[in-house]
Amino acid sequence: MQLHWGTRNSGTIQLLEEGSSLKDIQELLRHADLKTTYKAYAHYQRKKLIKVMQLRKKKNHSEKILRFKVESAF
Repeated sequence: MQLHWGTRNSGTIQLLEEGSSLKDIQELLRHADLKTTYKAYAHYQRKKLIKVMQLRKKKNHSEKILRFKVESAF
């Protein structure tokens, strides 16, 4: 039973990381209620969103520095 849950959980997390929606996951796992899926996997989507926001912030910061260097050169 543990191996099955671990494999199922790992596969689900990989699908979420590749962009699958919770609704898709619900259907795949045959959860009767979306709330079940949400409770089990929503924290992975939050982590992904935070990571994307951090990368965007870092990219914007790098672009501002580059823009400043270019403007300062002239």
